[in-house]
Amino acid sequence: MFVLSLYALSIQAQSSDVKTVLFLVPFFGEDYPAHRSEQMNTPTDIYNEQVFSLISFWQGAKMALDEYESTTKRLEVIVRDVSYNDTKLKAILQDNQLMKKVDLIIGPFFAAQFTLAAQTAKEYNIPIVNPFAQKSSILNDNGYVYKVTPAKTADCESVCSFLNANKDAQLIVWTDANVPFGECKFCMDYLKEHNVPFITVNMSKNEHLLPKLSTSSKKVVLTFLNSKPNIISQTRLLGLEENIQNTTFFVPSEWLEMNELDAEYLNALNIHFISNYFVDNEDAADLLFISKFIEKYGTPPDLKTYSFQGYDITKYFIELMLHGYNATEVDFVPVASKFKFVKTPSGGYENHGVFTLMLKDYTIQLSE
Repeated sequence: MFVLSLYALSIQAQSSDVKTVLFLVPFFGEDYPAHRSEQMNTPTDIYNEQVFSLISFWQGAKMALDEYESTTKRLEVIVRDVSYNDTKLKAILQDNQLMKKVDLIIGPFFAAQFTLAAQTAKEYNIPIVNPFAQKSSILNDNGYVYKVTPAKTADCESVCSFLNANKDAQLIVWTDANVPFGECKFCMDYLKEHNVPFITVNMSKNEHLLPKLSTSSKKVVLTFLNSKPNIISQTRLLGLEENIQNTTFFVPSEWLEMNELDAEYLNALNIHFISNYFVDNEDAADLLFISKFIEKYGTPPDLKTYSFQGYDITKYFIELMLHGYNATEVDFVPVASKFKFVKTPSGGYENHGVFTLMLKDYTIQLSE
């Protein structure tokens, strides 16, 4: 049995073996009359409208839900459009008859609303998933919260795994800040805490990276350059250098989206980066999902409009729910995500699953 109740207003009786999933998604449906269609000149312009901003997430979720229609799994899916309306959300959360039968909540997506929903989920012992929250504070004192966006330590863990596979490599932290801050400081503190040896090269102190790379030994460079002119000039300088083939550069993923950077220089370097998501265009499962999505919706799925995330999150957490929240029994492999949830000392579960990717032959690939 499969029931889809979009913007459900009533609760129907169900037997005890039916699992209920509640989606709290900001569709902004009440804003639709204000939408001006004449502003859309291309098919993708629709995703720039707030009213349609998360439709693609739901499209991906629906792809996952469709897969249960031909199975013996019994699901009731209830979808509510909560937009920014706290009053509407509170009315849903205060519906005792509804909340008593819910087995899993996905959403809300916005921080303030999620805090409200997470408290109610805790009261009713319902696991609740936040797809996009960055702050780990949503996990505090609530063992029912699952935070999908990876922990800040996940990037550092991935770099350390890379170092373990290249044990003879020297680690260099490269920065242009007079005093390390933000991600650079966090990473340096992590390395010190875990006794990982490294040296620093600080451009603001007239320290130069290239002389450190001139030897034949392997180097891994964690790059934390904050100045765009520095990023542009240094990638050009290093991209022309022929004697640094033994150097791996870990850079922010945003570098690959900077129009000012010459792709030829980047491709000449051994560029690696950490990402939450990856679509492998040579993977049969990924290509099959893309094909089915196009067949259903007439447009390809897109990470930036959350279609892959909607599918992966929905399918994984339904499988987790059906297996009594025992992750070891879930054999679903996400299309574009990696899930490795770790229980935090303060309460909920935080994802530590990330991809180590590299730029090779002008394409993004899994690190070798």
